[in-house]
Amino acid sequence: MAQDSTFVIPEFTNPSGEIVFRLFGWLDGKRIRKNFPTRAEAVAERQALEISLVQAQSSVRTAITRLTDSQLHDAEVAFSRLGNAPKSLAFYGEYALANYRAPEREITVETAATTYLATKQTAYGRGLVSGCQLKDIRIRLVTLKKAFPGKVLSQLTREALAAHCQQGNPKPKTFNNRRGVLFTFFKFAFYQDWVAANPLDKVPHLRIAYRRGSAKTLTAEQAEKLMRHIETFEGGVFVTYFSLCLFAGIRPSILVGEISKLQPDSINLDTGVIHIEHEVSKVRMKRNVTILPNLDAWLRAYALLAAGYLDRDASRYVSPGYAVRRADTFRVNAAFPRVIEASLPLGVGSVSYDLSLAACAVFAVAPADLQTVLSSTFEPAI
Repeated sequence: MAQDSTFVIPEFTNPSGEIVFRLFGWLDGKRIRKNFPTRAEAVAERQALEISLVQAQSSVRTAITRLTDSQLHDAEVAFSRLGNAPKSLAFYGEYALANYRAPEREITVETAATTYLATKQTAYGRGLVSGCQLKDIRIRLVTLKKAFPGKVLSQLTREALAAHCQQGNPKPKTFNNRRGVLFTFFKFAFYQDWVAANPLDKVPHLRIAYRRGSAKTLTAEQAEKLMRHIETFEGGVFVTYFSLCLFAGIRPSILVGEISKLQPDSINLDTGVIHIEHEVSKVRMKRNVTILPNLDAWLRAYALLAAGYLDRDASRYVSPGYAVRRADTFRVNAAFPRVIEASLPLGVGSVSYDLSLAACAVFAVAPADLQTVLSSTFEPAI
């Protein structure tokens, strides 16, 4: 049976006649009986014993510490969260200090997406991003802003973004495309100190079992029939287009395909090679295509058509004319290659010279940067 745990302090007279204060009670089934010359000493001992009793009943103990009450509370919460974790609290604390960094400033999803898109538009103007890529990035960011209106970017969790990528139960490739755009976006945000970590780091790509078979091809008879028909359609104006796509494997699409960006000077009939530059290639990698004899025959037969000449427009070619093929903008400052009047020796005039565009390349201004350049202060001419 449990004993009474109350500690009492009655006065007691020793056989010698001395009056003492006796501390009496029970602790853990053991009787406590101690004599003290003063009541204050007996009370101090009783308080210590009562603390020991509370510790025994609640698994709480006293300890000398430099921590404040709030710090002790945080420590208890941390140990409670650790549970059966394999590492110590000190290990996890060191890891957090080494890897976690709070966002430098709060920024909304809308503001962050707008800023990121502006950088991609600049990259597009410099030829670093294709039109298809820019369009896809814009669509993904618009969808993200609609999904999280008014939200602070750093508050978006891995779970919320994974669910966003899964919206509409997409195919694995579509999911991977969505994740890829958002992963790069949050990587940019991380370097801007808008988020402490990329929440999509632990959202993996979905594995795709590729079962792509052989592409359907036209037989020689079908290819001949197609080209004969193209020759009779609209005066043969599409012969060059179809012959390049059919016999050289140039990716079609008149909007953003390789054929729409391929320049005439990239086709060299003398060397028998078509140069697909990286800014033309769908995969952003340069490649050379060998001109086969059948393609060579078609291109030579329709060379004028390839240049845009049509028999029905013969009257328009009586007198020479010119058309703008490309417009470039350059910053003309003191270092720009040029001859100016102030630098001519006395007696020299009516000077003409040729300018190498290759030497001017370092002074080129991208269309996306033109407004900024125009609004800045120009370096005075010398």
